[in-house]
Amino acid sequence: MPRFAMLKEWAYAGTFFLWSGAVVSHLIVGDSPDLWGVPLMFGVCAIASWALRPADRRLPHTQLRRHRPTDAGFVGARWRESCPHAVETSLRAWAVSLGLLVALYVFSVLTLPVIEPVMYERAVELGWINP
Repeated sequence: MPRFAMLKEWAYAGTFFLWSGAVVSHLIVGDSPDLWGVPLMFGVCAIASWALRPADRRLPHTQLRRHRPTDAGFVGARWRESCPHAVETSLRAWAVSLGLLVALYVFSVLTLPVIEPVMYERAVELGWINP
């Protein structure tokens, strides 16, 4: 979402905690790689997405020193001057973000009845539940 740079940073952190926690949980209980491989892949994708995002989408104090302006530690007016794109957001940016959120929600609601029997069979196969 536009204008919520710190929220984006925390979303990256939350994603990393989620997927790394899933991998660790699977490893602790002794699951095979076919169960912890997928969370590991998503965790690696989250780290890559965070590390490879363009410099203009980063908070000034989270950038590498060679990309950081000298006054990057200051907040407020100086930060707005160094990152004018963060302050100016268009209606289109909000519409695209909200449109994607609604589309993903609708997709998940429509596909849930199809996925449920498949996941039930997989849970029985793994012994997580008794039929």
